[in-house]
Amino acid sequence: MQFGERKKQRRTINITSLIDVMFLLLIFFAVTSTFLEHPGLTIELPTAKSSDVVETKEIIVVVTKEGKILINDIDIEKNNFENQLKKAFENTKEPTMILKADKDVSYGLIIELMDSAKRIGLKKVVAFTKIDLQDGPSPSEKLKPF
Repeated sequence: MQFGERKKQRRTINITSLIDVMFLLLIFFAVTSTFLEHPGLTIELPTAKSSDVVETKEIIVVVTKEGKILINDIDIEKNNFENQLKKAFENTKEPTMILKADKDVSYGLIIELMDSAKRIGLKKVVAFTKIDLQDGPSPSEKLKPF
């Protein structure tokens, strides 16, 4: 009986699938990471237990705690708000104003701004809030359709 020499097999790890998984994880984290829209402007938004996400072409009006008003990051005077808002909405089919006001801003000031928007013909005003997850519905409940 003759025994032949066995050829030594070289054992390797196939890392192609591992590289695919790493690229998928990299893409996932790059897409889901958050970016600051206005890093230099600090306002504390009020919270809401229920909220809808709205994506439209809009004009953003920010009101700081001190009562400073900004339209698309341009500081304006309160008495010039209506004219500047009208100018910002020129050539817009369905104008939408997103109102980001600090929670400590006077309710009267917010009503004045909304009234000015209504006078120039604005039909849609969206109040920007933070979602309060404490004592509110779980994230899975938020995803359920009505």
